[in-house]
Amino acid sequence: MPFPEKKPKSRTRLNEEEILRLIEVVHHYLKDNPAINNRTLRAISGINYDQAIHFFNHMVEAELLSREGKGSGIKYTQPTKSNEV
Repeated sequence: MPFPEKKPKSRTRLNEEEILRLIEVVHHYLKDNPAINNRTLRAISGINYDQAIHFFNHMVEAELLSREGKGSGIKYTQPTKSNEV
């Protein structure tokens, strides 16, 4: 009996071009909304869960976004002056 076909692994890492595109998507979204979360980013950009986590971690580390909340309630906002270094 043959084994069922495995789904190809989805890609987690994003290349520089994809990150730049996502920065634009998030910036546009945050013009009209106070915050964005993982689910919303995935819905408006077509990336997967792991890619969204990778993107948000990169943006928080670069201090381009601030992370608020915990677990499924995490949301990302533009840094305020008090959060900036």
